[in-house]
Amino acid sequence: MFRKATFLAAVFASLPFLALAHEGHGHFHGYELAHYFTSPEHAVPIALALVVGVAFFLGRARAKKQSGE
Repeated sequence: MFRKATFLAAVFASLPFLALAHEGHGHFHGYELAHYFTSPEHAVPIALALVVGVAFFLGRARAKKQSGE
């Protein structure tokens, strides 16, 4: 239960960074998908959320394997 709560807390903590409303900057407009992967203020939280998610699921799979499920 604690791991699930930690994972959800990390996901919810990253949501405000993804929801900031502002005009496009850089080479892409704010409504284009490429904007979110090329702008550091969007790409860093996305990358962190992915890393936390992958670590969570790998840890969960490892725990299931060790417990014999």
